Amino acid sequence: MLVHFSALLLLVASSGTPASPAPPHPALTSASAAAAQELPLRYAGDGLEVIVTKLNQKTLTASGTVRRQGEAALPFTLQLSVGADGLEKGKGTVQGQRLTRSLRTSENADGSIKVTYRAKRYTVTAQSGEGRPEPKPKAKSTPRSSPAPTGTIRLQKHTFHDEKVNGIASHTVLMPKGWSVEGGAFWLPSVYFQVMPSQDILVKSPEGVSVRVEPTFIAKDIIPPPNSGMPRPKEGLADGGFPILHMPTDLNDWKKALRDKVLPEAHPKAKNVKVTDAIVLEDLTKQLHQGLAQQKATAVQNNQLNHQMGMNEFVDGWVMGFDITFTEGGQEFEQARLIAITCMGTDSQMIGRNLMWNQTRALTFTAPKGRLQAELPLLLTVLNSLQETGPWMENRARLYAEIMKISHKVAIDNIRAAGERSRIMASAYDEVNKRSMDGYRSRSESTERGQESFINAINETAYYSAPGSSSRVQLPSGYDHVHSNGSDEYLLTNDALFNPAADLSEGNWTAMKPSQR
Repeated sequence: MLVHFSALLLLVASSGTPASPAPPHPALTSASAAAAQELPLRYAGDGLEVIVTKLNQKTLTASGTVRRQGEAALPFTLQLSVGADGLEKGKGTVQGQRLTRSLRTSENADGSIKVTYRAKRYTVTAQSGEGRPEPKPKAKSTPRSSPAPTGTIRLQKHTFHDEKVNGIASHTVLMPKGWSVEGGAFWLPSVYFQVMPSQDILVKSPEGVSVRVEPTFIAKDIIPPPNSGMPRPKEGLADGGFPILHMPTDLNDWKKALRDKVLPEAHPKAKNVKVTDAIVLEDLTKQLHQGLAQQKATAVQNNQLNHQMGMNEFVDGWVMGFDITFTEGGQEFEQARLIAITCMGTDSQMIGRNLMWNQTRALTFTAPKGRLQAELPLLLTVLNSLQETGPWMENRARLYAEIMKISHKVAIDNIRAAGERSRIMASAYDEVNKRSMDGYRSRSESTERGQESFINAINETAYYSAPGSSSRVQLPSGYDHVHSNGSDEYLLTNDALFNPAADLSEGNWTAMKPSQR
């Protein structure tokens, strides 16, 4: 079980057959019997309400509804167990309109229950009566010059510039004050001219809490048939402008690739590196397959003809999660990685396997040991704010269109195509075939919608704008109040009494409202 990813992705990260429930603890049995006579049970606190409508003392299963403040109630199911200390723990799911989310409970010694839901922790207590408790009156606020209250995030905008494209702005991100950034636009060597530039961006706190958005790429892999005597092409070679990279075949291969290749490059000074868990995230993988539905259908149709020739065409993809630990500078760190892969190609008895595979998404979340789960909401806030700029996207469109034209001209060899890449991307006045550009924009918009859906599957986001302004910014939707000072800084808070315009001694803060994209 990937503990961190269950909170990060808000999904059930279990695989295989669930373990049989432990025999009921005597104290639990009596409590469950009493509870069965008094259902429904209601627990509330920290803006969360849990109502238990069914409880089976034999199987230690419970069900009911869970509701966050201001939202509709959603049904849940929970499997309970009892620890050696006699306290109950629960693990289950909440069925939402779009996603199945994880739900975890842990009984405290004082009888309260700690609930982990949607990447946040709540403490709820049993409530008597059927009515909801009246909210406690809040004390009047007093002016504060600094800092903002606990639970409030202050973000500032950072802009990355691509030196390969005349230094134009390529990406923007919102980061907490005092944090640092590394990287920016990412280019593979020019010999891999078919691979479009992406990003490699790290946002990091002084204590080592960080989120990294890794490069996206497309690569080739060729596996000759067994006993053919033909060697598998070496990694790093270029084939038609694409890199040759061996795609791992299963989770164990992915763990090995992370441990032996990826992690030593990302953390060259790290020691005691361990990939402690790996899993295919089924719900996100299902979403990925929905985006591949048309291509998969085409492959099925083609295979009706390919079968007679001993060939099989395939289209597939996975979203995987990994838990990692390592020691760096004498401090222990924990890390959660998410990698989304798609692949397509053919299998043949005569020529073996020939495939193209694409790393469509790769995210890394890191924190000192014991802090990762608590830091995930903030890291997701930073992640969700990362955007490509319009000019950089337009120039990449020019690059894509021109590379497509060059690739179809036999008289122009790959070396010239590679050399043209930077010049094309850097020129804002290259003539571009309109049809190619429109096609790229259509594909880009489709990709953006898919990426937005993918990000929303991790954590909900919303677009905000200031009153009277047409400009918008993408921010997490889990905050009740959002403010901007008009200088690329934002305050997000759930404290209704915190008013930065009055409570902070600097800046001209204005409340922002959600807006439609």
